[in-house]
Amino acid sequence: MFVKFEIQEEMWSSGKMVGTFISKCITVLKDIFASVKNKCIDIVNTDMKNRKSCKTLIITNKKAEAHCFYWKKEKGKKYILATCHSIDTNDMENTVCIISGDTFTSCETNPSNFIYSKYIDYVQLELMDDDAFLSHEIGLCETGIGEPEIGKEIYYETYCKEKKRFVKYSGKIIKPPKETENVLTENEFVIDIVGIPGESGTPIFNCADNRVVGMYRGDCVTRRDLGRCIKMSSINQDMYRRMN
Repeated sequence: MFVKFEIQEEMWSSGKMVGTFISKCITVLKDIFASVKNKCIDIVNTDMKNRKSCKTLIITNKKAEAHCFYWKKEKGKKYILATCHSIDTNDMENTVCIISGDTFTSCETNPSNFIYSKYIDYVQLELMDDDAFLSHEIGLCETGIGEPEIGKEIYYETYCKEKKRFVKYSGKIIKPPKETENVLTENEFVIDIVGIPGESGTPIFNCADNRVVGMYRGDCVTRRDLGRCIKMSSINQDMYRRMN
């Protein structure tokens, strides 16, 4: 880390100043350390939507692009979460995670360590790079999972190739229309906005508390103007069952 600072001229010209040159240096250094500490605190408290944790893409073994996000760190290993339909679970080679930041960095996934459910439509993948996410970043599983409630406002962010940046979309959780009854499972909920192909795997956040409540799956098939999302609580419960 490089820190740039300037010593004000009045520090040296003031007649009230007492002490030696060393004491002045110590004072300046204390200010530097304080500013660095405060900066770190600002980073840790940054809103989830501004973190790389949820601004992550994946190049799947189907040679397709989808979204995913940093899920958790467990026993020193880091995991991402994506939709199962985006990946061929019979051949887990050549699946690469793309993490956004000032630049995009790639990270291979472990083809022999993954958990998935085709019914719920999720897959957890282990990242092979220990430095894939910064130390202050926390997996969205560890920040707290919320329950989707009808009427609550939500938002999500997806990467826009045309604009070459992540774009935020806002909407609401709505009551599933009758025509979606034969499409949705008990693990899903409906939002009044719809994404485009390639955006599945995007985390859905509750506007009120920024907790992740779901993962975008696609449109409702029988209602192309509505989005269907997987409940994070369903994924968490199923994953716990499979691991215990």
